[in-house]
Amino acid sequence: MYKCQVVSVKIVLFNKISRLSNYLVILCLGVSIIVFFCNYNLLNKDEFWISLFLVLNAFASIIPYIVVSPFGPRSMLCFYILMVIFSFYLVAISNSLTRKCFIILISCMAFLYGSFILFKANQINVAKTRNSALIEYQVKNKTYIANNNRFYYVQIPNTDMWWNPRLQTHDDPIISYYKIPNTTVGKLVPWYEVKNISSNQGELLFKKAKKLVK
Repeated sequence: MYKCQVVSVKIVLFNKISRLSNYLVILCLGVSIIVFFCNYNLLNKDEFWISLFLVLNAFASIIPYIVVSPFGPRSMLCFYILMVIFSFYLVAISNSLTRKCFIILISCMAFLYGSFILFKANQINVAKTRNSALIEYQVKNKTYIANNNRFYYVQIPNTDMWWNPRLQTHDDPIISYYKIPNTTVGKLVPWYEVKNISSNQGELLFKKAKKLVK
């Protein structure tokens, strides 16, 4: 039987920023659609059909998930990406549009949304690099033998935006590849606690993990 310890993210400010980012995303998408319908008569035939194609594909990407439960952020990710492409496309063809105030607004919203996506992606990347370094250090030094069979993993954030079919503390491919004993007890380390430690400092990552999670 495998045991795991899940460490919750309890940074209030971070959670508030995340919620604010979600509202900005919705605002960006709404403004994009408003800009399109307010200016569609100024677009040439190709611009109109490309714009309409992006919008329809964005909505079509949601249709398969209507019957999926629970419906969450990962179900909307493709929609968001297509809509931000649509937003940037409107900016790219801004010479065809006369309402410059709309262009300034949509440019700001598209930039904010792009930053939001990159922010989330960067968090995942940082956590995964630290996780790989921590795993490799423990395997190389067999720290779990002297550490009551504990094996530490860095918690990967934003799992609500991507599909993760396994427990983060028991990933069969990782266990098989690194030949980690199945008897080890997985412990999750909050990613934000180790994000400032370089991925080439495996020993420091391990000491931090051991200090944080018992």
